[in-house]
Amino acid sequence: MTLKSLLERGAERLESAGVGSSLLDARLLLEYASGLSRTAMAAHPETEIRDDIAAKYDALIARRAGREPLAYIIGSRAFYDLDLKVVPGVLVPRQETELLVDAALDALAGKDTLLDLCCGSGAIGIAVAEHAPGVRVYASDISDVAVRLSN
Repeated sequence: MTLKSLLERGAERLESAGVGSSLLDARLLLEYASGLSRTAMAAHPETEIRDDIAAKYDALIARRAGREPLAYIIGSRAFYDLDLKVVPGVLVPRQETELLVDAALDALAGKDTLLDLCCGSGAIGIAVAEHAPGVRVYASDISDVAVRLSN
């Protein structure tokens, strides 16, 4: 089976399951399953895919068709120019939360400490620490899943 046919099959399955971003999600899952870049996939759609990779991809598509968030399937999420690890049990960072990082960075001008309570994935604290290196960030959460994620 070729990259192109596998991608088309995955996108069709997601679309029939009502996933709104079916083609994008199918492409991201194929990149993840195959280890190939978007550029390589676009340049060589005729590339034959091994059966084990196709089976892995089909399993990922089934999870997404079942409405499991894409970030949980691939284990990461882009946030504020960072690639953050995410796992089930911790909320997936949302794009609009990046506005909170902007506000925090503005509010921290001249200050040296940020306390991020109920930090979950740590998205806000990590982004602030990355973009304001002089600020000491403390993050805390009651969730064992969130605490283990940061270790």
